[in-house]
Amino acid sequence: MSQSLSRKQAILLGACVLLVLALAGMALSVFGERAGWGGGHFRVHVGFADIAGVEVGGRVRIQGMDAGDVEAILPPEQPGDKVKLRLRIADKFRHLVRADAKVQLASESLFAGRSVRVVPGSAIAQPIDDLGELQANVQPDAIEQIAQAAGKLNKLLVEVDTVMQAFRDNGSSVTQDLLGATRKLNSVLTKADATLTSIEKGEGTLGKLVKDEKLYTELTQSLQMVKSAISDVKNGEGSLGKLLKTNDAYAEAMSSLEDVRRMVNSVKQNSDAIKALPVVRNYVVDPAKELVRPDMKRFRKWYSEADLFEPGKAVLTDKGRGLLDDGGAWMNEQKYVGAELMIAAFADQAQKPEFAQTVTTKQAEIVLEYLRSKHSVHRTGWWWWSTRTTRSIGCGTSPTPVPETEKMPMARIELIVFAP
Repeated sequence: MSQSLSRKQAILLGACVLLVLALAGMALSVFGERAGWGGGHFRVHVGFADIAGVEVGGRVRIQGMDAGDVEAILPPEQPGDKVKLRLRIADKFRHLVRADAKVQLASESLFAGRSVRVVPGSAIAQPIDDLGELQANVQPDAIEQIAQAAGKLNKLLVEVDTVMQAFRDNGSSVTQDLLGATRKLNSVLTKADATLTSIEKGEGTLGKLVKDEKLYTELTQSLQMVKSAISDVKNGEGSLGKLLKTNDAYAEAMSSLEDVRRMVNSVKQNSDAIKALPVVRNYVVDPAKELVRPDMKRFRKWYSEADLFEPGKAVLTDKGRGLLDDGGAWMNEQKYVGAELMIAAFADQAQKPEFAQTVTTKQAEIVLEYLRSKHSVHRTGWWWWSTRTTRSIGCGTSPTPVPETEKMPMARIELIVFAP
């Protein structure tokens, strides 16, 4: 036996149904906008000799905007043929994709995969036909070239370090080895001079990207200090010339070398010239600017790496998930208007820098993803737009730029809330 609804109940039920439909439509609109569904789509093909890092479903961007995805990867029919990508692009971008448009493969970050970038053609060219073919624009990866150039500078520093260590270890026999060590160091300085000259002229990858007079002056001055020390050694004068009698000169030389190391680290991480370039500024992460917020309040919890992850990995343990459940609840209590959430991971300074950077970056991403998916720490309300900024940063072996009074392990993960 059924019972009919009253007028008031029918109106209430109808309102609930309309609300659910409206919310569903809104969600579909948002997801459709992000996925490029709205207004239909068209497809184009492009061939590359190598598509390392590109996967089906990868994002396609036009002038930085999400415009579609990689629908399919078509293998070569014969050895030597190109690999073809079939790109699905939203119709609202059709007027930007002309017949003379180019397609590039771009690095998402230093450690992530690649996305596909469509460079619009000229305004006078015709729009590309559906299933038309675009030309590939293969360019050197700027991020990889920066890493290679910085690696060359680091190699020079290692050679300098080796020569200086030879001075230290051969304290008693330095008279016999002094001329040989001087020749080695002069050879290293010649290489460094050539590198600096190239940088000053704007040649090479680093010379073009780091065309910064201040940075070049600092490096030249530091190099001149080392040259002066070698000249004193030849003449039996100065701190290094007195190395036969005292160890103070060695300590002074090591201090100068450390100044050079800090300067090169500044070139690699804190160079405003590099970060200001459109191609690079989205990939270079500066821990100092991310973690030092003098205009905001800072609230923090931290966990030892060993309490959250398997040793040397970015794999959460059961204990780690339990601790992050408490951390997620704590972050959700910090409901400050305009607050930003930051996950920072640090490694033991005894680890290799490249390995530590990769691991900490992934650890910070894993923690943030867990807190977002399990505890919705990015949500501040019921509406889809009620969110706050969340970011993650892997600091590798670099120490925290924030002055600390609390004793903490070097390998740790910090949950930070910045509030205005």
